[in-house]
Amino acid sequence: HGWLDGQAPFDAVYIDEVQDMIQADLLVGFEACGRNPAGLRLAGDPAQAIQEGVAFQFSDVRDALHRATKGRVSVEKPLQLSRNYRSDGGILDIASAVLERLEAGFPGCIGSLRPDGGLARSKNAAILLRCDRAALKALVEKDRQAVLLVRDSGAAASASREFSNVALSVAAAKGLEFETGIIMNFFSDSPEAATKAWPVALGVGGGGAISAWPPSMEVELKRLYCAITRARHKLVFVETDDSSRAVVAMRRWLTTNNFVRVASDPGHARALTPAEARNRGALFAASATCPDAGDEARELLLAAKLCFDLGGDHIRADAVAGELLALKLRTGSSEEAGVRLVTKLLRLGAIEAAIREAKRYGAAGHLVALELAAKFLPGEAGDTAVLELRGYRVKDAVAVANYALTTAAAAGLGAR
Repeated sequence: HGWLDGQAPFDAVYIDEVQDMIQADLLVGFEACGRNPAGLRLAGDPAQAIQEGVAFQFSDVRDALHRATKGRVSVEKPLQLSRNYRSDGGILDIASAVLERLEAGFPGCIGSLRPDGGLARSKNAAILLRCDRAALKALVEKDRQAVLLVRDSGAAASASREFSNVALSVAAAKGLEFETGIIMNFFSDSPEAATKAWPVALGVGGGGAISAWPPSMEVELKRLYCAITRARHKLVFVETDDSSRAVVAMRRWLTTNNFVRVASDPGHARALTPAEARNRGALFAASATCPDAGDEARELLLAAKLCFDLGGDHIRADAVAGELLALKLRTGSSEEAGVRLVTKLLRLGAIEAAIREAKRYGAAGHLVALELAAKFLPGEAGDTAVLELRGYRVKDAVAVANYALTTAAAAGLGAR
């Protein structure tokens, strides 16, 4: 509303993960703080720009803001944070080596990014695991704190079902961190062009000049870097198919440079306590409801439900099931579709999800949402809904009443 009055709505705007945004997105943030460069704070990592079609450089942001203000605004040069408080030094060594290959193949694509320095280093931080799927399943079941990191959403869903553990695509895991990260079948599941290019991209095979790398290898290397840097204390590479030339190249690269210890058991497995499982579920659920969760929301919600189930929190597990159902059934904007969706969510007891979805379906849906909030949400949220409900005006009161009655009756709420 501040913009409508000719005023900027915020004194300051902070935006994280800016490497996945286009310049137009960032200019909106600039406008939102009144075109005040001191009020705009951006944070990101060019090496994690894994969205197809987005080429991010902080210098481009400065140029865009300079052009938008016709030269009247100058933007400070970015500051680089080079001390890594997340990952073991042995893990950071591998990440730095990936950045070296990235810069060799695509000079300037990450700007002047320097390698991170860690706080500690252990001998067994990185492991190259040699085992079949059955042995891997047994290991994962024993080490519930480990998270499987795979290429895409389809692979994540399949791995989660097979191994009964949290599995996320690299895109969904970006921004998160885990005690143990298991990078599974990243190389054997590579696209054909990348499979052929991995030997030269990793510097362990001849047969191709750097200039012959397919352009897609820039994102491939950034995706690998992003996967590696999700792990805090232990990083495990495992490939269940040894026949791929990409896997052969990966093994040679890791072992020749002494980045990993080869083993059939990563050791030090630890189960999650119920409280840890619930906390992890809350983290995944919160990440899934962020506006930029996008296609990865379903992965994060599935991970949240699994963690809530492991932690014995069946109420929140059911609520997440309602969120998953909302994603599945969100197929149109008709009032009829809204009634069906809200009804199903109410039957699951996912009241907050029902309220949020009802608001998507016009004035009638908004009113039903407020009614539900006033009745079922405790504390301040319910009080706010009551106040908003009192001041709400709808032209067709009969239609609204019928909509509300239909929804309540279908949900079995009756007089409530």
